[in-house]
Parts: sequence; structure tokens; C-alpha cells
Amino acid sequence: MVKDAHQVWVEDPSKLDFQNANHYVAATPVASKSILKKTASSTSKGGPASNPAVIKIIKETTTKMKKKKMICSLPIDVTLFVYEGSVLDMEAPYDAITCPCEGVLSDLIANEVGKAYYEKQLEAFRDKDEGAIFSIKGKGDKLSNTRIVHIVHKRSHFDDSAQSLNSLSWRTEKLLHFLNNSYKCVTLPCLLPGKIQDLRRPVKNFVQEILDFCVTKDDVNIKEIHVVDTNPTIVKAITSEIRSICTSPQAQKGVLNGANSASNYGWTKHTSLELSDAKASVTFDAKAASATSTTDSECPICSETVRDFVTLPCNHQLCKKCTDNIKKVKPQCPFCSKTFGTVTGNQPPADMYFRSSPYSLPGYDECSRIEIVYDVPAGKQTPEHPRPGRSYDAVRRRAFLPDNEEGRRVLHLLRRAFDRRLIFTIGESRTSGMEGVVTWNDIHHKTRPYGGPEGFGYPDPTYLQRVQEELAAKGVNE
Repeated sequence: MVKDAHQVWVEDPSKLDFQNANHYVAATPVASKSILKKTASSTSKGGPASNPAVIKIIKETTTKMKKKKMICSLPIDVTLFVYEGSVLDMEAPYDAITCPCEGVLSDLIANEVGKAYYEKQLEAFRDKDEGAIFSIKGKGDKLSNTRIVHIVHKRSHFDDSAQSLNSLSWRTEKLLHFLNNSYKCVTLPCLLPGKIQDLRRPVKNFVQEILDFCVTKDDVNIKEIHVVDTNPTIVKAITSEIRSICTSPQAQKGVLNGANSASNYGWTKHTSLELSDAKASVTFDAKAASATSTTDSECPICSETVRDFVTLPCNHQLCKKCTDNIKKVKPQCPFCSKTFGTVTGNQPPADMYFRSSPYSLPGYDECSRIEIVYDVPAGKQTPEHPRPGRSYDAVRRRAFLPDNEEGRRVLHLLRRAFDRRLIFTIGESRTSGMEGVVTWNDIHHKTRPYGGPEGFGYPDPTYLQRVQEELAAKGVNE
């Protein structure tokens, strides 16, 4: 959905009740052979898919200035307001007004707070890169209690190409995350390119980003999002997009019937692919290794001369004592690293959900995408963890895969790894440095749909190959 942008991989605790924070329907999906179509019957009743959260129009009214105003409810108790006018009409007591560093809105704010003051405040941020976000203190009768949040955005740098539109979507997502840190009542501009033929495309992405934020963001603090624009054409395009979502047959079916099928983009709750529940230990596959030696030889590990040798599936041999010691740590050949047993971890209790989304990923424009959510509730460490009895916080993590043959294979492998309790562990966070928290367990996930390798997103042509190698290293290869 979004291309060539950069966003850090964030690890934040989640307090969101995923059982009631459900899916929405935004558009007809790109045609693909979704794995969800094969697993729709396993959708868990009571899970995310059984209570779809679709954007809902509460009412259509007028502003103080007698302009049309649409009020909508979003997931997680967020209210969306869309109306024509100026932010300086102060339709609500905004905590933060967001605007590009140049343009009509920026000029209006400069006139309100005083051009000299405004220019002085901006001077410290003149060297900021495109897409950077910063805030300054408001001033004057209307803005004395309001922060002015700026994003470095020059419309002339963008056109209606897919790459430009995806970059604009990234800026919207970045703005929402920035605003969520400190503010509850905010304005949000629909960022547009300088040259555009079809307004519907950036508007669709804009609304999609708002919905994505409300459904997948940990700890949503924003309560009101006000989309205000002096251009009636833009406002009409946004309200039309919202109406198209609300009147979608798929959305209506989801509301009325529970949306348990993949065609409604419902979440499927993962059910075990393993024959038995995984335990936090290493299981030795007796069939994968056998004692075949009948003559005395020197073990290449301990250098002892013994007869009781074990031949691993890779045909390497070592003594039974060394084999037993290795399998206690990890059933993997010390010479070629081939796994000869089932590796399981100490992942705390968790749930895994996945679904097919109608939007694509950069580099995979020919297919839709798979979205994954891992939900780990708060709990206490057990004897298999570093500090038994110590509490750890709940977390939610999301990930993205292309919904093509290889992406579906990776999803299958991740589900297998989840069964074996290999996705998470409890230890020190590489992001925050905190100890005793739920962290990834060396199986890399794309936690953003964009941003490239350095931003833990796409495009990344070799990611699917790399993650399969990481899974194979843990014995997950089927």
C-alpha cells in the first residue's frame, strides 16, 4: 500500500482488547489465491472476525459556519469529523493543528500568530528533511492553547504515480503516530501531490491510513480526528469514500452476519498445526538419528574413542554422549547445522490472527497482502524464563506478507513456529533496553508495509528467502 518510506520498528506494550477491535472492509481485494479461503472454516467465534468494526456514519450536520459536516465512529472509541472550513474557525478545542510547512494553511496560521513570531519559530527547523515532523507553540486569541504540528511537505515534489501516493500515505501514518503521543483532539490534513488527475486515489489511501491506525495501533490515545479543508472538492471526495465503505455490500454483510468468511476480510484465529501442544523443551527425533557404528572410533567432538556412535540424518557421526548433550541445547548438527529434531521455545501464552487485506505491498503490486497480529496477554514468567514469578506486560505485534504463493508458504511456516513457541521469548528488548519483556525470538518480521529493509518494511526482494532460512535454522521447514 505504501512505498519507499522509512519508519522505525517500534516495540510498545498493548492494552487494546483485540477480541473487540475487529476488521473493516475498504475495497475490493486484488485477486489472489488467499490462504484464508482455505482456512475460513477455522475462524474462531468470539475472535476478531466475529465482531467486525466498520467505520460508521453517526450523523451529517453543519458546522458553526453552516458548512456540511460528517461525524463518524471509528474503532477504539475514536470519532472522525470531516467538514469544509478553516481550522481557525475552531470548530472544536483542538490540542494540535497539523499543517504542511508551506501552503494556504501555513499562511493562515502565520497571520493568526504573527508572521515574525511564526518565522522565528520555524527558523530552527529549516534544515529538516522532507517528511520530518515537528511542533511549535501556538499564540494569539485562538491558538494560545494549541500546538502547531508541522510536516515538511512540498506538493510540487509529488505526482499521482504509485510511488508518490504511497509516500504520501506514509506521511499520514507518521503524522498519526506523532499526534498519538501527546494529543487527543487533532486536525489531520489530506496530503496531496502537486499534479493529480484522479483525486480518489490519494483520498482512498488517506481514509485507509486512518482506519489502519485505529485498528492496529497499540494504545490509541487520540479521541477526535478532525479533517478540515477549505476546498469543498477535497471534502466531498473524502465523505464520498467514507460513504462507499459504509454502503459496501461486504461491509453490510460483515455487520449483519458476523463476517466469519475470508471474503469479508475477517481475522482468522490460528489453530495448532502440530499434532500435540509444544512444550518448552527440545524433542529428539529418534527416527532421524540412529546408532549404527559397530567399531571403535574417535568422536570428532570430545575426541574419546567409543563404539556407541550416532549417525545423524546428514550422515555426520558423533558419540551418543555428545549427541545427548547437543540435543539438550538444540538438535542441530554441529558441523553442517542441519536440524535432526524438533526445536521448541519458551514463548509465553499468546494468540495469533491473520487475514487477507485488499491492499498490496511495495514490490508485490500484483497481489494483495496478508496481515498478521500476535496478541500476548500480560502474565508472569515461569521457571523456563529468566526471572520466574516476575510479571511481564501485554504486547501486540503486527506483520505483513505478500499474499502470493511464497508469502502463503511463509505464513504457514510462521504458524508452525508459533505452535512450537518460537516467535517470542522473554528477555531484553533490543529497542528499549528493558529487561523481562516479551521480545522477538530471532525470526524477523516485516512490521511495516513500507520503509524498505532499514525500516523493517517493503520493498525487500530477499526478505521471504531470508525469513525461510531463519525458520529452517530452527527446524521449521514444512
